[in-house]
Amino acid sequence: MHHIESGKVVQFHYILRNGEGEILDDSRQHGEPMVYLHGAGNMIRGVEQQLQGHPEGAVLAFDVPPELGYGHRRGPAMPFPRHVLPEDMDLTVGTTFTTQGRDGRPMVLWVTKVEGDQVWLDPHHPLAGTTLHYAVEVTSIRDATLDELSKGHPLAGN
Repeated sequence: MHHIESGKVVQFHYILRNGEGEILDDSRQHGEPMVYLHGAGNMIRGVEQQLQGHPEGAVLAFDVPPELGYGHRRGPAMPFPRHVLPEDMDLTVGTTFTTQGRDGRPMVLWVTKVEGDQVWLDPHHPLAGTTLHYAVEVTSIRDATLDELSKGHPLAGN
């Protein structure tokens, strides 16, 4: 029997709730379980830490604090004039896009508000500052292929 460790491709179903018990996401609503390569940075640290060592079929409930999830908020979303953004950009609230951060690394921004010619962009994940409450069922564990290990993520069809 496989146990979750680095180099394993793991599939699991989950229900994610916030502190008020509100369901934020349910993998069964999407039909397919979550799939990731354990130890490759594909999953938030707190989930990987909680899943480490468990066998296929494990049913778990655990909390992930912000520092092991999406981090803490460090300030509010910032307004930008619409004209500084690409004309063809989708500015629907909740839209994400990637830009280059000050340090040269990719940075994801979320559109949180659009009002007139102002667009509020937030560098924090919408769940930043939130303790995440997971209910998880590990549905399968397998060895990653050499190709998956070299690419750092599971490949479709394997």
